[in-house]
Amino acid sequence: ATYTPMTRRVLLEMPLTWQGVKLDNIEAITWGHTLPNGHRTLVLAADNNFTTDTQANQFIVLEVVPQ
Repeated sequence: ATYTPMTRRVLLEMPLTWQGVKLDNIEAITWGHTLPNGHRTLVLAADNNFTTDTQANQFIVLEVVPQ
């Protein structure tokens, strides 16, 4: 079988801790709802890798402000 490998690029850089919350293990990203001001939201998801002491399940929703 033939395949074409995907290229990778940095989409978003975030700090390890943001507003007191440790960000870790982001594994999913998708567009969310459009806000009343017309801006899109971006939803990030992370799982806890079946551990409860060192990682948490997270859903992070960001507002994407056009430039």
